[in-house]
Amino acid sequence: MIEFVKDAILSHAKQDVYRECCGLVIVFKGRYRYIPGINLSDTPHNKFFLDPKCWIQAEDQGRVVAVVHSHIEGNLEPSDADRTGCEQTQIPWIICNPNTDDIIQIEPCGYTAPIIGRQYSYGIHDCYTLARDYLSQRDIKLPDFSRVDPERAIATGEYGFTEENIRAAHGRDIEVNELQPNDFIIFQIQNSLDHCGVYVGDQRILHHVRNRLSSIDIYGGYWLKQTARCLRYDANY
Repeated sequence: MIEFVKDAILSHAKQDVYRECCGLVIVFKGRYRYIPGINLSDTPHNKFFLDPKCWIQAEDQGRVVAVVHSHIEGNLEPSDADRTGCEQTQIPWIICNPNTDDIIQIEPCGYTAPIIGRQYSYGIHDCYTLARDYLSQRDIKLPDFSRVDPERAIATGEYGFTEENIRAAHGRDIEVNELQPNDFIIFQIQNSLDHCGVYVGDQRILHHVRNRLSSIDIYGGYWLKQTARCLRYDANY
């Protein structure tokens, strides 16, 4: 596939070598065609967030067969978010470097990001994704929900922890002193409910702070002070 769209992809990527480009490859009238997209990321120099409208427009023209973006910092090694995104879309991902003209393609292969040490990517590998993945391994299934636009989330602190989303898995409120392993904790860091984690026992929480690797930290001091709600979900609700 790459050889048919490489020139178009690199041409798009070189239009602004300080921002990651993104787009889609479609099959149009029996041929591969690259459709440039719009990167809505708040940090476009090292991340991309493809405008959903671009996907809709691409599907109006043909069948989407690959996701494309560039790496302008470092090498072409796919990030945790790249590999997870590839699994979620179940189509190949193409990564290029406009400074070296290098380009690679990765395929869905069943990749699962590690619980500890995964890289942060809003909406793909964030605090709620980590909680869902960890609890899923313990037969506690939390539904996913659409994140708000990343720039709005950062500006307002609205990350989607609405009452409707919180209750979607039939959780019940508990007090901090009732916490047991696998209980869900919601924090208020800015102006609203904007962070979450899982209590893993021994006064420790598993969580994923923005722009850090996922980790287990002591649950006390700052994190205890910022606790807004604690919930318990039953396995296989």
